[in-house]
Amino acid sequence: MKRDWDVVREILLALEQQNENSSRGISHIEGRDDSNVAYHIRIMIEAGLIEGNVRDYLGGEVSAVALRMTWTGHEFLDQIRSQNVWGKVKSQAAEKGLSLTFEVVKSLAGAVTKAILASHGLPT
Repeated sequence: MKRDWDVVREILLALEQQNENSSRGISHIEGRDDSNVAYHIRIMIEAGLIEGNVRDYLGGEVSAVALRMTWTGHEFLDQIRSQNVWGKVKSQAAEKGLSLTFEVVKSLAGAVTKAILASHGLPT
């Protein structure tokens, strides 16, 4: 399965929106295949963006629940929360022929944010 940065962002946004006192977690994203969401939850746990539980079943089925964001997850979401910034990150990566790695996304998000600040006459 391929990593889909839109799914990563959607999981982070869903976790942020859930009630902080909820122990239910996130295991489904509307319009997304549950096995794809489970895969992304697993790799996001491995990357340290979120905490959650993953369960592997016989036959290869996987279930996963994202419980909460880590500090790193919050910091990352803060960089890509804006749909405007997120769209520019993806388009700039495509224009430059870059693969969207974690470091590329963070770097481009920072550059886009600085450009937005500068265009409004704010210090960068």
